Amino acid sequence: MSTGGRRLRRIASWPHWYELNPYVELFYRALEPHGIEHVRHVPLTCLAITTARPAVDVVHLHWPEPYWREPARALPGRLWRVARLARVLGCSRRHGVRLVWTVHNLAPHEGFGLADRLGYRLLHRSADLRLFTSAWARSEALARWGGDPARALVVPIGNFDGAVPSPASRDVALRAANVPVDRRVLLCFGDVRPYKGFDVAVEALRHLRRGEFHLVVAGRPREPAAAAVRRAAYGREDVTLLIGEQPAELLSGLLGAADMVLLPYRRVTGSAADAR
Repeated sequence: MSTGGRRLRRIASWPHWYELNPYVELFYRALEPHGIEHVRHVPLTCLAITTARPAVDVVHLHWPEPYWREPARALPGRLWRVARLARVLGCSRRHGVRLVWTVHNLAPHEGFGLADRLGYRLLHRSADLRLFTSAWARSEALARWGGDPARALVVPIGNFDGAVPSPASRDVALRAANVPVDRRVLLCFGDVRPYKGFDVAVEALRHLRRGEFHLVVAGRPREPAAAAVRRAAYGREDVTLLIGEQPAELLSGLLGAADMVLLPYRRVTGSAADAR
């Protein structure tokens, strides 16, 4: 990676914790053969960025909203955090550190308030390079936020080979999850969050031929979405709920066994699942 003739070799990413998504680890592992080093566990502060050892050339943002959302619930606190982010980015730039932002979403899936708008505007204007998972998301972002098209690139989402185990056979995988093997299996997976509409998928089963389909919902609970899914599935024999942290082997097996993965989103804002 280079900017203005300067070779950039060391990247610190934020969020700087890595259990969020195997995608993060796989992304930087793929850069290693090109001489790019991932500098781990660097908080998003000017002091941490400019004194990191080894020295950091690039800060790479993935999901920025927690920076201003999670420490503050009220709007004034969130606005203060956006202003603080602007100072961090300005300080980092003065020390020669570049900013790359992978725009996973064009907006937060669950609400887009004033602090979010200002934070996104700041990042779209500050980033030396913006990465998008689809041409559609790039086009939408340029129309909405502007910026130099030459510094807005499409990097399609990769696969998760090496991050999850190979799936077991269909029968073994379904029996491990207590799912009937003689049905057509539909799967909703991932964090059970309101925008994903898993409860909509449960209700939609009523419109399918009885006894032919079985729905599995597997993922970590986020309230009130998980409660809505439980209510929708109460007393249903054609639904299996695996709401909680699931072993990678079980999820891999379900993905291999499912006849169809459902994405019944109420709202989606350019995530990899919506790549067009």
